[in-house]
Parts: sequence; C-alpha cells; structure tokens
Amino acid sequence: MKHVGINRQAIGPAKTGAVAALAAWLCLLSVQPAKAQTASGQANVDVRQPLTVVKNSDLDFGAFVAGTTNSEFRIDAVTGVMAQLNGNAIAMGGTTSRASFTATGTPFQQANIRRSQNSIDIVRDGGSETMRVNDFWLGNRAGLRDQVLDASGQATYFVGGKLRIGANQAAGIYRGTFNVTIEYQ
Repeated sequence: MKHVGINRQAIGPAKTGAVAALAAWLCLLSVQPAKAQTASGQANVDVRQPLTVVKNSDLDFGAFVAGTTNSEFRIDAVTGVMAQLNGNAIAMGGTTSRASFTATGTPFQQANIRRSQNSIDIVRDGGSETMRVNDFWLGNRAGLRDQVLDASGQATYFVGGKLRIGANQAAGIYRGTFNVTIEYQ
C-alpha cells in the first residue's frame, strides 16, 4: 500500500498568500450592502402662560354680639350665604362675603385650587384674644375645586369657612390670613 500525502513544500508561501487573497475576494463578492431605513420623530413642547391669581374679596363674617356659649357660623363657598350652626351669639349684619380669587392663565387648561391650611387663628386688633376660622371650603359656583380655564384663560374660585366665637368673646376687630394655591394640572 502506498501512502499519498500532501507535500507542504509544493504549495509554497507565495501560493498560500494568493489562495488567501482569492478566498477573501470571493467573500467580498458575496457580501450585500446593508439597507438603511430612515424614520422621523417630532420634538414637542407645551409652553403655558404663567398662572396669576388675584384676590377679589376677603372672607368676611360681619359683626356679632358674643353669646354666653360657644357659637359657630359658616359661610358657604358656593352660595356665599352665612348660617348659624350652634350657640347663642347674635349676627348683627354688616358685610358678609365668601373669599373670591380669579386665576388667569392659558385658555382651556385645568387649574385646581388647594388650601395651605385648614385652620387659622384670627387675632383681636390691639390684643391677644383669638377666634378660630376653620373648615375652609373651596369651590366655584358649581362647588367644584378643579376647573378648566375659560376661553379668555380665567376661572373664579370661592372660599368659605367656619367661624368659632368663644363664650363672652372680647369685643373688637379680629383679623387673620389664610393661603390658597391655584396650580395647573
């Protein structure tokens, strides 16, 4: 039996390089160029007019004569009507009003009112006596706290609350401040 082998010396280094170059060239012929696709995207931004808030009126409970028991009065945010809830203090009239605020901003954007606190103490001018105003009630004419600004970019919000007059409360004018926030949603 004869053994047949490949003589490595018969191919030689020059021929090996030529074979490799030919093989690489044949590979390049079979490579197809990549097919690129293009897509477009958009950049969007919604720039809104800054929201401004103006106070139209204060929350004013009017004038009272203190009773001999604790008394409570409420001003309705929707109707502006004041009602006595309990006690024997006497409402003496004067100007009563719910607080009113107008927000102005970008038309047809939702703007919601929120209270910063639910209770404040009002203090007698020239003294240290206090009364409590609490249960702030927020809304518009329909009782809604959350509104969409109208075509002119405005909405009006109302604030009512409850006044607690102590038994034999000291006479005088009582004042205090509460905060509301109106913000875009």
